[in-house]
Amino acid sequence: LMSTRRGDAISGRRGVRFGHEDYHVTERKTTTFDHHGADLPDRSPEVYAEMRGTCPVAWTDAHGGYWVVTGADEVGDASRDYELFTSEHDTGTHLGVTIPAQPRYSGMIESDPPYFTALRKAVTPWFSPNAAQAAAPDIRRLTDWAIDQIIERGAGDLTLNVATPIPAMQTMMLLGLPLKESEWLADLFHRETCTPPDSPDRPGVHADILRLHETLHHWTVERRAHPGDDFLSFLATAEFDRHLLAVE
Repeated sequence: LMSTRRGDAISGRRGVRFGHEDYHVTERKTTTFDHHGADLPDRSPEVYAEMRGTCPVAWTDAHGGYWVVTGADEVGDASRDYELFTSEHDTGTHLGVTIPAQPRYSGMIESDPPYFTALRKAVTPWFSPNAAQAAAPDIRRLTDWAIDQIIERGAGDLTLNVATPIPAMQTMMLLGLPLKESEWLADLFHRETCTPPDSPDRPGVHADILRLHETLHHWTVERRAHPGDDFLSFLATAEFDRHLLAVE
């Protein structure tokens, strides 16, 4: 990376800011890195160590090409420079935080300040330690229910029978949505996370994500018209810059 003002190479230097009006790429280090690679989970410590040691900011041609930032200082700089390293998802110029991109905007994680900062401040009380403590009785009841479903068998899968359904059902309770939808939504989020981009199952996952967006849109419009005391009602009636948040 080279400064257009001073002509000094800065890649690898500590504490350097990446001002996009001041710097341009002079030499691109290309790597074969692929975060969806089948062998990465088993080799991730050595892969990342090698990248940090050879070039903490490198380019990969995987999935159409993208920059990979692995150095601690470089990651810190990138995370604070939202104008250059934007998280926005407008389905056009900016495609959010996932590679390949999701077919639709995925919520506040795909937004930048000041909108992100205001929204984060507004939702924080819903996820505070006090809020978690208040939800504890419901979580215990859900846990008892989940265990009751398998106790007569004398065996079960902790992940499938307990760790998966309880967060899904608790999320539905937080949103004020039907518990019967929790199994489908939990399965969708797990498939979205685990299905490789080149898998023949990926188009089906994307179709279900679009279906989820349509369903959430319907629920949000309904809560905007008839709000309750749940989190979805809060989002449906929240304002930013004196305007209701966009339903989309």
